[in-house]
Amino acid sequence: MDVATIRQCEFEDWDFAAVNIGAPSKNVHVATCKFTSSEESDITYGVRPFAHIAGASTDAYDETNGTLLYSAPRSYHQNITVRDCSFYQCSHSILSWNVHGANYVNNEFRKPTIRTLSVTNWNFDVLIGGNKHLIENNSVETVSTAIAVGIGSQRIKINNEHFTQLVNGFVVTNTCATGWKVRARGNQFVGGKPTYVTDFGAGKTVFHGADSIVLSGSVTFAAATRVAVALGITLASSSYRVRLGPASHARNFRSSRKTATGFNIDASSTRSGIVDWTIDL
Repeated sequence: MDVATIRQCEFEDWDFAAVNIGAPSKNVHVATCKFTSSEESDITYGVRPFAHIAGASTDAYDETNGTLLYSAPRSYHQNITVRDCSFYQCSHSILSWNVHGANYVNNEFRKPTIRTLSVTNWNFDVLIGGNKHLIENNSVETVSTAIAVGIGSQRIKINNEHFTQLVNGFVVTNTCATGWKVRARGNQFVGGKPTYVTDFGAGKTVFHGADSIVLSGSVTFAAATRVAVALGITLASSSYRVRLGPASHARNFRSSRKTATGFNIDASSTRSGIVDWTIDL
């Protein structure tokens, strides 16, 4: 299998995109490169794997339910890797558009002007992990959201990212097809306002896999009662697993009626008390 590798290169003050990957491309690796922009220009992409989608635009959907007004693309990138690179003052350090299978890992994004990493239209099976997002002098004029996930994208993993001085951690917009969209685990926020942002409601939100506040809790029972647990997020389906704490089995508590937004816990006719619960996605 052919592999195109760009390694240990330095790019400074380029026009538009330093590494512009035309479509459809396969098995492209960019590693240990340095991208430096000395001016805050409007468009300075570092690595840009871009595959055009006929008829697609950022507003080609129904705003009420996120239904796309065009079909999924048939031409796309495959197996794109960007790792161990440094990016300084790019508008978008990585712009990933219509990529199937990508690894964007262990990079440093310093002082981005719009986004550190945009996983925009129709990205599938993408790992974003171990990157450092270093925002300097954050204000409304600089970046507020580091990672953006866009239309049609699915199965995006965002793991062990380090964010500094960030208003929003990442945003998911209109990921409307079936299946899970984004799983975020073990991310670290320093300074700023550490938040996750999602748009378009049911079935399109972020799974906060590392957020114990969202995916675990406890409820207090009287005997022979039912407690409804409402989740802080909307899941793509009700196929998740509810685990009850060790004491719950002896007291004959059980979970039931799982939906995308919550579930019930039923108590026995003779027991009462506090029951801990945790969700496995």
